[in-house]
Amino acid sequence: IQINNLFSEFSEYLFDSFQKMQKIDLINERLKNIERNVRSIDETTKIKKMATNDTIDDLIRTNQSLRENAQNIITNLNLQLSRQQEYMKKIQEEGSQIIKQTQCIELPQLPSPELIKSRFHEQVTEINTVHWFDAIICGNADYVSQQLTKYSKSYDTREKPSDDEQDKIIRKGWSGIHYAAAHKDLQIFKILFNEEYDLLTAQSHQLFLENQNRSISIPSGSSIIHIILASNAIDLLDFVLQMFQKDEKFQNLAGVENDKKESALLLAPYLNTDAAWQWARCPVAIMSEIQQKSSIQMNFLMMTAKLGRVRYAELIKDFIDEQKFLTVKIDGLQTAILQLFKDSYLAAANWEQLALGKVDYEKYGVNQAEKKKCWQILTSVYKG
Repeated sequence: IQINNLFSEFSEYLFDSFQKMQKIDLINERLKNIERNVRSIDETTKIKKMATNDTIDDLIRTNQSLRENAQNIITNLNLQLSRQQEYMKKIQEEGSQIIKQTQCIELPQLPSPELIKSRFHEQVTEINTVHWFDAIICGNADYVSQQLTKYSKSYDTREKPSDDEQDKIIRKGWSGIHYAAAHKDLQIFKILFNEEYDLLTAQSHQLFLENQNRSISIPSGSSIIHIILASNAIDLLDFVLQMFQKDEKFQNLAGVENDKKESALLLAPYLNTDAAWQWARCPVAIMSEIQQKSSIQMNFLMMTAKLGRVRYAELIKDFIDEQKFLTVKIDGLQTAILQLFKDSYLAAANWEQLALGKVDYEKYGVNQAEKKKCWQILTSVYKG
């Protein structure tokens, strides 16, 4: 607005200067007429010899006076023009300072619409992505499908609002597919899958587990699998496993670790959802993640022992025995499980100490009897 005002003021100055120049031209024209009149008078005087010397002197003095007056007018106009030029220079300098302060590109003329669009592209994109993420949160699949090529792979940049309810919805650093996974929206998840399946969360957030009445942290660097297991989105997981069969590139989702080096399989006993249980029996997930450790050296076996998850202890036993829980038998799985028992001794506490140790029973939905049974199953596997 300041720049536009400056240019508007400069335009008024040009118009004023133009009018003054017209006045100068008019005065010059009058001077020429006077000179022509003087010459005519001189010629008439000489021819007819009717004018006296005094009259001629008066005419000459009048002519000189007019010339002097005209010259004074021109001098004054030139002085005003010089002042206007200095003022214009000052305006240009102030305009340049404003341009620099607003980080605009310095140009000798008004910016074109293309440059204005480029200057504010980032802000416009941020405003538009608000509608994009709101549409995903609200389940507006038509809008998401229409705007897919424009906003896919973008991340929510909004800060958390003060309102508690909104705080549970807006998650800065999440992409659209992360929202779809958290909201268990299969239709939007399918729309976004090919474009965003490999995106990871850029910021940690809490996610409420409705079936367990507790909140857990979804760390930064989490994949859609981490969120699907936490939100217990069975339909979404079924779709992902179908895509595993259609294209092997999607199988790269197995083995992804968050910023705490936690794989989805490692977190399965911790999450304890039906989706997590299904992932723990997926051959692709097992082969990719069974031997992965967290940043604190926690592995799948130790997590099972610590939380007293009986069915996961039975699953580990099945991995050693018949593998009846699996649709496809995995060669070398028995060796991998035995290695877990050995590796657990490398941490501060081994699997047995964790199995016998205390845990928040209410928080994790387990009781002392279950924890003891879990320990017995794992002990039978280890001794066997």
